[in-house]
Amino acid sequence: MHNSSITASAYWFIPVDIVMLVCLSLLVILNSLLLLVLIFDKTCHKLPVILVSNTYLAQILLAAVIFSMATFTLQNDLKNIVHLDRFCLFRGYLSYVLCTIMNFSFLLQAFYRYLSAVYPTYTYWKSKKLHLLLVSITWVYSFVYPLPFTLSGKITYNVDNQVCQIPLRLSFALIYAIFNVYLLPVGLIQLIYFRLVRHIQDINAQPIGVYNTFRVQRELKMVRQIVIVVCVLIIFGLPYSSFALTSFFTTPPKYHFRIAVLFIISSLMFITLALFYFTSPIKSSVNKLIGSHSSQSYEVPK
Repeated sequence: MHNSSITASAYWFIPVDIVMLVCLSLLVILNSLLLLVLIFDKTCHKLPVILVSNTYLAQILLAAVIFSMATFTLQNDLKNIVHLDRFCLFRGYLSYVLCTIMNFSFLLQAFYRYLSAVYPTYTYWKSKKLHLLLVSITWVYSFVYPLPFTLSGKITYNVDNQVCQIPLRLSFALIYAIFNVYLLPVGLIQLIYFRLVRHIQDINAQPIGVYNTFRVQRELKMVRQIVIVVCVLIIFGLPYSSFALTSFFTTPPKYHFRIAVLFIISSLMFITLALFYFTSPIKSSVNKLIGSHSSQSYEVPK
């Protein structure tokens, strides 16, 4: 394939590209503002909120990478050309990396809640040092695991979708990527949730204090909220998952990635709002800032 050639653009390409760019811009701005609130408000410097900050950071970077991909796609669609730029393969690599980091960030939040419920007296299991180490491990792993299929040329330029990704067909590279991006973190989160449910059933059968039961149920509630977010993420990821599954047996739709990325962006929007709703310290900090700004706006000058 020549590096640059004419291609036919569907009538809906450019409007969809522009909508994606607008939504991604809002995502980056909103997540950045929330992350800044968590950084500068000392009341939010607790470990559970720090783990949520890890998710916000992953979302900012992922949205920025998808924004770069959408910009590249829009440029090619406007010019009706097929053009592989020097950063396309790198953007494809980063998309797998950052999707994995984001999903593992939910796993780390669920794991912390599990340790808090099952091992409340083990202070080291709930220490910042341990969990920051786990955060670092997930980031390193996420950057390393895609290297085999990236360096071996499995990420290729898809002309119809104007994006670089692993082709949707039955291959070890695609199965390996799906396992690391979705199946591994989501499966472990579900396992943690069912383990906590089983733990509550066990302690309900024993004569323990009401406080301990309340504490474990509180942690279970937090894990359930994480499961809700992940389940919605899975639902919005169904188009891409179904395209990937059908590609094992037949040819997927021509513009599969253009369709799937709309659902991915929608899931990122939902995650941002859900994390804000479920994380009380963030809501308190934002309400405090809004209240302070309002009181200053309506203050009568002396």
